[in-house]
Amino acid sequence: MESKDYLEREFDRFGQVLGRMLAFLLGLQKAEKTIEAHHYLEENLKKELALGLDDLVNLPDDSFINILKNEKYFNNNNLLTLAEILSELAEKFDSDHSNFTEQCRTKCLIIYDYLEKEENIMHFNKVIIRNKLSGRNTDQD
Repeated sequence: MESKDYLEREFDRFGQVLGRMLAFLLGLQKAEKTIEAHHYLEENLKKELALGLDDLVNLPDDSFINILKNEKYFNNNNLLTLAEILSELAEKFDSDHSNFTEQCRTKCLIIYDYLEKEENIMHFNKVIIRNKLSGRNTDQD
């Protein structure tokens, strides 16, 4: 019982850390301080996960969820917040970082696909990201 409470507190604490990272990104304007944002996330992820942002997006697609769930102890809420962080990062970085942007979006889709199967919930963001990955921007400027 005590170890379950500890794990729940750790999940909650890590969820708060991810929430602060997302709030930081949401506060930035598009393409504003992207290097600063990258460093901020890199530092915080390394501190919390012993895995930096670049390491995270370069994890193999086929074992991405297993690594996060089994080695880094993500719960589904934390996965969803990570998907939102990666989605926001993809939006903030410009075309000079297209490989990184594509990796972020790919990881988002992996998370959304997993959550859809696991929780039987469709995430609207998944459709937007899939369209962007396939080259069809859904934004009408």
